[in-house]
Amino acid sequence: DIGSSGKAKIIELMVKVGDSIQADQSLITLESDKASMEIPSPAAGVVESIEVKLDQEVGTGDL
Repeated sequence: DIGSSGKAKIIELMVKVGDSIQADQSLITLESDKASMEIPSPAAGVVESIEVKLDQEVGTGDL
């Protein structure tokens, strides 16, 4: 739950293009008016691109 506004800001990018990642590894950290939360990878693999930027505001369903 990211709070009543449904928006959160990306405050940390934990991986970069080319990184090998494991399932459930944290990829980014979001901060909302309610809490900070890490977003995990749904699967293992290699990061091919990053489609978000630090300090970008995202909403429910954007990621």
